[in-house]
Order: sequence, then structure tokens, then C-alpha cells
Amino acid sequence: MREQTAGIVLRYFRYGESSMIAHIYTEKYGRQAFIFKAAKTRSTKRKINFLQPLALVELPIDYKVKKELYSGNGTQLLQVFQNIPFQQIKNSCSFFLAEVLSKLLQTQEADQPLFTFLTEAILFLDKESTKGANFHLTFLIKLTEFLGIQSDWEATVTFEIQLNQEESTLWKSFQLGTWEECDKLPLARKQRNIFLGKILAYYSFHLQEMGQLKSLAVLQEVFQ
Repeated sequence: MREQTAGIVLRYFRYGESSMIAHIYTEKYGRQAFIFKAAKTRSTKRKINFLQPLALVELPIDYKVKKELYSGNGTQLLQVFQNIPFQQIKNSCSFFLAEVLSKLLQTQEADQPLFTFLTEAILFLDKESTKGANFHLTFLIKLTEFLGIQSDWEATVTFEIQLNQEESTLWKSFQLGTWEECDKLPLARKQRNIFLGKILAYYSFHLQEMGQLKSLAVLQEVFQ
């Protein structure tokens, strides 16, 4: 039965001369692949142009077990980003976190709490009042709860990745603070890069699929 589901764009790539394939994390069916066939019309060009990292979309799906590719016809944006594509820090964060999620969210099972978390986080990033410089740190630390790898910040985290006292306190602040509180935490650019390295080391310690991140260098450059 054909129905609508919300989704978050994780990655996309060109397929053939005029089509795109997008991997989208859907609210109802987890990660699924959709093909967008282009034609020489303005409406179709707009359809493909919305395939940006972390885009929030609504798309039709006639779900079938083990089906590998769905048509993207009829997909619409749920939210037109006002700030993410136009602010360097927010745009870099969106590319980086979309790559992280693309590596980690491989399941084809729905996870409503996770989907709600992701949606709320993305909407917060796009807010005009959000600075965004700490967003990737906040996001990664809070995401550990939904991935089942959250641990006691003072004992386990400090031991596994050798946080100093200042970093341990900072980890706790990001883990327990609201999005607004975390956005206002004062960090130097170099400090952000060092702390991000510790967070990624923690992810790699628990999740083998993390691997190398192509967008990491770009994000670090922003905070040089």
C-alpha cells in the first residue's frame, strides 16, 4: 500500500546521465534508497536540487520487504532551510553529520525516538538564533544515547579516550545541557577540534563502521 513518510537525506550520488540515487532515513521504514529520474523541466530540476545533506522531506513509498530501490517521484520538502545552506559553519556541520549518520544508520527498521531526535536537532541548527559552532559536538554526544553507546561520562569516557578534567566536565555539559545551553558554551576554535577528535575516538572505540570521514578535514578547516 502506497503511503507517505517523512525522511532525512543522508547521502546522494549521480546515477547514469540524468538521475540521482539518495539514501534517506525514513520515519516509518528506516534507511531506504530512492531514485530520482531527471528530465529537462524546471520542476524536476527543483526536485533534485533539494537533495542536500540532512534535508527534511516527505516522500511516498510502497514498502515491500527486501526491496532495494524506490521511486522518488512525489517527494516534497517538509522544511525549506533558511540558514544551513548559507552559513559556512552550519553548512559544514550538515555535510559532516550527514556523512556520520550515513555510516552509522544502516538499519531498515524504524526508530521513532531517534528520528524525532534527528528532526529536532536539524531544525535547531537551521534556526537564525543558533550560532552552530558547537552543534556537531552536542549532536555527537547526545546521539550516543540513541546508538546504545552512552556511558558514564566521568568513569568510562575518561578511561577510554583519556579526557582531562576540563574535557570531562565539557562532555558532561554537552550530554546533559539543552541545545540552547550547549550552543552558548564558550570554546576556542582549536579546542573544538581537539575535543571533536576525542569524541570521534570514542565512536571508533565502540563502532567499527565509523571509519574515515571525508568531510572531517573540511570541518576542521572551518575551525582553524
